[in-house]
Amino acid sequence: MVDETRHSGGVAEAIVAALVDSGYAGRIRRVVSDDCFIPLGPAAAHVLLSVGQVIEAMRAMSAFP
Repeated sequence: MVDETRHSGGVAEAIVAALVDSGYAGRIRRVVSDDCFIPLGPAAAHVLLSVGQVIEAMRAMSAFP
């Protein structure tokens, strides 16, 4: 699950909790931004999730790295 909001209290956190609470037993992983204030301009690239992080997470969950 890719979520640009922060690690704590983000949308993905609530969705994963709802899935687990309803008995979902499959593989699941969150890829989220850091817990921090989001700076403006180019500095935002240091704390927001990147395409590379999403690809890395997909490969980690895939049977074909």
